Amino acid sequence: MSPFLATAVSFLNKQVRSPALHKGLLSLTDQSLVSAVNFLTGVLLARFLLPSEYGVFVIIFAIYSFVNNIHVSLIAAPMSTLGPPLNDHDYKIYFSTLLFVQLLFGAGVMVVMLFIAAIISLYSSEALIVNTFFSMSFAVFAFQGKSYFRWSLLAKMRPFSALLTDSTGYGLQIVAVIFLYSRGILSGEKVFLVITITSLLASIIGFYQNRHFLTIRSLTFAAVMRRNFNHGKWLLYSFLSFWLSSEAYIFIIAVFLSSSAVGAFDACRKILLALNIVRLGLGNFIVPLTAKKISISAYEQVNSIMKSIWIWGGFCLALFCGTIALYPGFFLRLFYAQRYENCSSLLMILSAAIFLEFFGWPAGWGLRAMNRPDLYFQAIFIVALLTPLVAIPLVKYRALSGACYGMIVYGTSTALLYNLLYRKEISQMTHQGV
Repeated sequence: MSPFLATAVSFLNKQVRSPALHKGLLSLTDQSLVSAVNFLTGVLLARFLLPSEYGVFVIIFAIYSFVNNIHVSLIAAPMSTLGPPLNDHDYKIYFSTLLFVQLLFGAGVMVVMLFIAAIISLYSSEALIVNTFFSMSFAVFAFQGKSYFRWSLLAKMRPFSALLTDSTGYGLQIVAVIFLYSRGILSGEKVFLVITITSLLASIIGFYQNRHFLTIRSLTFAAVMRRNFNHGKWLLYSFLSFWLSSEAYIFIIAVFLSSSAVGAFDACRKILLALNIVRLGLGNFIVPLTAKKISISAYEQVNSIMKSIWIWGGFCLALFCGTIALYPGFFLRLFYAQRYENCSSLLMILSAAIFLEFFGWPAGWGLRAMNRPDLYFQAIFIVALLTPLVAIPLVKYRALSGACYGMIVYGTSTALLYNLLYRKEISQMTHQGV
């Protein structure tokens, strides 16, 4: 048995009766639900809509993800670290203050998005773009409310309550999307309306479950936001760099090619993004396991674990990506019927890109386990700077195939940088005996 498997089995045997493991499994189930619903929603849209219509949705959804991830970086994610150590009195003040901040932030973003939508309506005769953007504006506010309550419940170590909230929101969302698809009336505009309604319902449930932790007395806006920003700024910087490096291709393709090309590119990419469920789940297990080894200076075991992940994970990824690369037409027809059957070569190239990107995942998890978000940010920031320099000429002169080759450059560069920084940091820690 490999060192990684032996360590993993030993870890699971010790923790199998632990409440912490049960909570971890609930958190993993919750994340899997979120990822699976988002994946299936995207597949149904790509299967039903024309490539140009789906491309418009992808562009607007990228903007939607951008503003929502700012909320996660500065408001939601810091709660998981800053909230639990507080005493009961400060605990209520902290979460209640953030709820008011979230309402103001969400409302402000919604107003800005509605203003942008109004400007678009003045200069564009495309009803599809205008209506989808208006619908997205309301979805931003509702989704961020649901996200706040989900993260607050996870911070309070109540993953079952978070799962209940998400099961309501995402469960109703996918049921509604499937219904619209079966009736032949699915559209990007309607999907955002569904997100708005289901997120509001989930927010109501989340508010009820958080009612005992909320107060309107002694709220401290400046102090709370200062603490959140100081903690979340590296998350924000990393997110902005990641978004610029990964989503830049969407906008570059839209500028130099067309919305149909955006739709085709994202449809191929989405098949491979099914790996997100595995990546997030494995990361949730590897990071605490590695952090525990680092805390007792067991660096050789850490290196052994990482080596095993690279070997066994690379083998599994080779099978997954190799199968897709060998039979791209089959997978395109399986997910999208005849809609994108002429995109086989694109899917083959993207399969190679995701395979190369995988070799950076373990090193990225290692940097997280070492509590070095600054190094994590440095790697993504460098890639973000390189992305437009690589992407623009490739898309301009090689069209969609150029964009896919650009993703190979992206995957290779992130893997190299993560591994370089991880090996440098683990070497320094070993030398210093930290």
